[in-house]
Amino acid sequence: MEFLKKRVFTGQDCPKLTSSLYVICGLFKDALFQFNSLFTLLYVQLASPISKNPSFTTMFFIITMCLIGSKILAGFFWSVASHFQENGKFRYGAHRTTTFIGALLSTVFSILTFFVAPLFGDGWPYVIAFLVFYTASECIFSINDTGYCSYANQISLNEKTRGKIVGLANAMGSLGSFSVAALAPAISAGNAKQNMSIILIVITTFYFITQTLYCIFMMERATPEHIRMEKKEKTKLSEPLRILFSDTQVFLAVLAFFFLFISQFTLIGNLSSYLYYEFGYGGFGASGKNGGFFSGGVVSFFFSVCYGIGCTISNIVYARVVAKFEKKKTLIASGIVMILSYVFLYTLGLRRGYEIFLFLDVLIHSFFQGFIFLALTMNVYSSAEWYELKTGKQRAASINAAKALAVKVANGAQTGLFYLFLAISPNLLNLNAKVAEFESLNNRGQLAGNIIDEVNNYIGGIPNLESSLSIYRISITFVPMLFILLAVIITVLFVKVNDEKTYASYVQQIQEKRKEPEREEIE
Repeated sequence: MEFLKKRVFTGQDCPKLTSSLYVICGLFKDALFQFNSLFTLLYVQLASPISKNPSFTTMFFIITMCLIGSKILAGFFWSVASHFQENGKFRYGAHRTTTFIGALLSTVFSILTFFVAPLFGDGWPYVIAFLVFYTASECIFSINDTGYCSYANQISLNEKTRGKIVGLANAMGSLGSFSVAALAPAISAGNAKQNMSIILIVITTFYFITQTLYCIFMMERATPEHIRMEKKEKTKLSEPLRILFSDTQVFLAVLAFFFLFISQFTLIGNLSSYLYYEFGYGGFGASGKNGGFFSGGVVSFFFSVCYGIGCTISNIVYARVVAKFEKKKTLIASGIVMILSYVFLYTLGLRRGYEIFLFLDVLIHSFFQGFIFLALTMNVYSSAEWYELKTGKQRAASINAAKALAVKVANGAQTGLFYLFLAISPNLLNLNAKVAEFESLNNRGQLAGNIIDEVNNYIGGIPNLESSLSIYRISITFVPMLFILLAVIITVLFVKVNDEKTYASYVQQIQEKRKEPEREEIE
């Protein structure tokens, strides 16, 4: 353990081994986050024990509503995690300790949620156990995320270097996230319980392994706070909320981030159900609706693959593009592309017969959304420097907690929108329950025919299905388009650190003030 105490560094950039491990960790960390955020309801619908319960519709509604509360509660729990990191005295380093503790406990509660809770049966005891374990898992993940994400401010004092490394980490995160987004719907239809269990085992196992290796070999910056722990100012538990609602620049940067995430969650999180019903239920090996070449699961797979490729590429080239065109111009151009892309998705892209054009559009869509994502991510990180310059206080963990709160509130809102969009689209809410019933009968070997054929025959017999799908398609295209435009407008017009020259001047002033023995607040 003495080995860990000595793993600190000085200088402008962190060691290459640390930055490399930081990048690799993004893969399975974001994969676990993506599954918990967007596919938990799909798991409950298709693979949980309650799918065979006569009260499934009521239980599904209760779980949906409770998940909204769980996600918002978890968002506030980031304040607890940041308070723990900023105020604790850690023998082996604050980032290392919080990252590892969070990873260990998140793994344990993920196992309890998806593998122990089903042992409670198919009734209300399962519902209670699932919600308790899931809420604990969401809250505990905040500890891991706080330790990991707030380390971004230690990676480098140079924004371009930091942007390059964070961009690579986000590229790995995109690969993990969209691998889950591609596989979960594609392999679930027809044998949901087994296939989703395999996905979860792989994700949780490699998540814990990569996080552990990172915590062992990483090096933390030897800041004055690290060396003189006894002089570190104590912060309150409400510090992230205080900063968020007292500092206009931090609030605007986080608000834009909130709109970005609710936009992405609304499209990706609500898409799989639509694709099943528009293109046909089933995954690989299943024929599409009315003889189509692609089933809904296959379309979802390639949609997510293309989305992941576009985001990954944009995260890799982000630093070069912004260096040449500047953030503001990049964001404006990306916003225009987003409008055109969403209009295409509504009119043609999400309709049968246009699959190839859909995949091409998704590549372009995700490429430019990746620019918006990374620009807004860097702005939130950079707002920590703004806040330090303004107050003389380092609050990277608290600001990361405010960012995480925005993400979880957006995720909770998307969970509610998932149910709302189905409810306002005639027949789709009942259709969801019927599909769960078919999956349950198939899992117990009580379905007379082939499940894919049975579900598709049922879908084909629903009156006015095209009208219902049109309403749903409006919801999952124009609503996220509005949110992402708000994110771009707020950032371009009002976020100061979005301007590279302004931010560079902040960093220079901070470096000068860090050399001063006493820090005074600036106006």
